[in-house]
Amino acid sequence: MRDAVVRVRGGMLGGAGVVILLWAVQVRPSARPDALFATAAHLTGLLAGYGVLVLLFLMARVPARQSSTFAQVSGD
Repeated sequence: MRDAVVRVRGGMLGGAGVVILLWAVQVRPSARPDALFATAAHLTGLLAGYGVLVLLFLMARVPARQSSTFAQVSGD
């Protein structure tokens, strides 16, 4: 069961890394303080949206998740 927890945590962190990578590809570097605040707000908004998707998946009754080791982790 411990391995399942590590895999789920790794998947969540990997997905967050992909979100940050995609954000970094499109961001335009700037030294202006207002632009820095805007880019930081954009990144935190993207990560918050990803967090909501992760929570929805973890709470969902997806048949593939029900029959896997995730069911043991979440107590289903």
